Amino acid sequence: MALSESEYQSVRVELTRFLQSRLGRSDKGGDGELLYQITGQSVCLFALRQNAQGEPGEKAPLAVAKINFLRPSGVWKLFWMNDALRWHAYEGGTVKSLGKALEIIEADERGRFWRKRPPSHRQAH
Repeated sequence: MALSESEYQSVRVELTRFLQSRLGRSDKGGDGELLYQITGQSVCLFALRQNAQGEPGEKAPLAVAKINFLRPSGVWKLFWMNDALRWHAYEGGTVKSLGKALEIIEADERGRFWRKRPPSHRQAH
């Protein structure tokens, strides 16, 4: 079931506020422009990044996070995408508000969303 009209409008306001707070910031891996898409009860955040396989200056959307509203329990569940383009539930990412989910994404303590892994998360190759 999709978000109600009032829920949809509230989500849009919250997301717009979040994106505006990040304008001009490149401290999280050079996100550049951020976009969002609302589908049903899911919100997906994207960063426009340099397309590695495209022409110089060509940008492509890269998924940053997905946040699903679970209506029966009234909570939001947060997901991150790995390098193989698969979604994974974010540990501790079931929260009571969209705002709290956005705070977790912003803080990115585990380096899942902005593709900058803290030193303790790097793996030797």
